[in-house]
Amino acid sequence: MYLPVTHPEMITTLLRCLEEGEISKRANGIFISTGLSPITFYLNENKKTMLQELAKQQGLTLQVWLEDHFSQLLNEEEVENNGGANEL
Repeated sequence: MYLPVTHPEMITTLLRCLEEGEISKRANGIFISTGLSPITFYLNENKKTMLQELAKQQGLTLQVWLEDHFSQLLNEEEVENNGGANEL
């Protein structure tokens, strides 16, 4: 997403509100990058429905629910890998 550089107060506000990603100045304006990259995989419809229901029970979208669970798995994997390295 590109915005003109002519509104510095808007850019300052965007920078304060940005939770993820980055804002960078370019020759043709300001570029807002989410820092997100898609992952596509196919799942049995029943399993997808089950995941959606689990997310709904927690008041989350499927996207947020999956992000939380993948982050938790990755953190556990990192701790496991670092823990083993520290024992040497």
